[in-house]
Amino acid sequence: MSAGPAIKQLVHGLLRELHSPASRHGVLGIYRAHVMDTARRFRVTGEEHCRARDELAHLGALYHSYLSSRRRHQLLLQTYKGGGERTTADTAAMVGFKLPHDPR
Repeated sequence: MSAGPAIKQLVHGLLRELHSPASRHGVLGIYRAHVMDTARRFRVTGEEHCRARDELAHLGALYHSYLSSRRRHQLLLQTYKGGGERTTADTAAMVGFKLPHDPR
């Protein structure tokens, strides 16, 4: 008997996160092989209940959550990346104020 639908969806989600542009391309094959090998190793035959399979589901969900959160965090960092220090005049202009002219 093959893996249940929840495990298949979990493995598919993990592989999709590994294929995202934020992942490192050099080690993609190693991670993919590890995920597939682990899913095959914990496959259950017949109607028996396997504690290791439940552990695999929990661990897989944990890794999927970590990878998707890491990808979203990187996206937020890119979106709201600061432009560095601003001068007082630039900051005042942003909010609609004008600084008094001080001739020295």
